[in-house]
Amino acid sequence: MGLPKCDQCRTTFSWGQVSKSLSLFYRPIICPVCKTENRITFRSRLIGSVIIMPIILIGSISTIISLSLPVTITLIVVTGLIAMLIQPYFMKYSSNETETNIAI
Repeated sequence: MGLPKCDQCRTTFSWGQVSKSLSLFYRPIICPVCKTENRITFRSRLIGSVIIMPIILIGSISTIISLSLPVTITLIVVTGLIAMLIQPYFMKYSSNETETNIAI
């Protein structure tokens, strides 16, 4: 686990670059050193979805266990912040077309 690296020159991307890529719907990262376009892999998209899953579960479970609205909102916000902070460390980028594209 660590921040992703460029597929070609192995330059480590910054947390900010990866977060920006994720928040802009998986926009590719252009390596600042070798100018290679690196796209997020399909597997990383799945991992990202799993990291976000607790936020959805908290919203669903809160009605079952009768949590108050302020407690539910606080749990969702805290869980969302934690997910946002750790998600870049689990992502992998690749310049290889076959690793990043999904058959539609």
